[in-house]
Amino acid sequence: MALKKLIVVRHGKYAEKSLTAEGRRQVAELATALAIQLHQSSIALLSSTATRAKETSVILAAGLGGITFEEHECLFSGGYNLDSEQVEETFRLLEENGSTHDVVILSTHMEFIDQFPTIWGKKHGFQIQKSYDTPKGTARLVNVETGKVEDIHPTSTF
Repeated sequence: MALKKLIVVRHGKYAEKSLTAEGRRQVAELATALAIQLHQSSIALLSSTATRAKETSVILAAGLGGITFEEHECLFSGGYNLDSEQVEETFRLLEENGSTHDVVILSTHMEFIDQFPTIWGKKHGFQIQKSYDTPKGTARLVNVETGKVEDIHPTSTF
């Protein structure tokens, strides 16, 4: 099996580390949209260790047919830039999970959804536009064969 899609998800709206009711609704809508697109795909779901990202992963996992997810410290971003060590560790996770799944979903934070597809694209010969302040509860889906990116926004994000 080979990786076909990389999906980076920004957690839903939160307050005091946990998702709000609106945030849970955003992620549930996103899970529904992803379930339609990823029907019959083999999915690896990897989550930041932050509470809001783990709560996002729980909702995504349920909406994607009850899959499980793994937590990884490297997917937590508390600053404005990703550091080279966490990028390399994320590449390692993608390589490892992409060899056994055709979709890898990263449940993470603004810095990852805004920057990681661009970093991934550069490494793989694609020019992927960096995004800025991607709304909470949004996903960026990267077709790893073509480098095309699709942003998936739940209706409650706007």
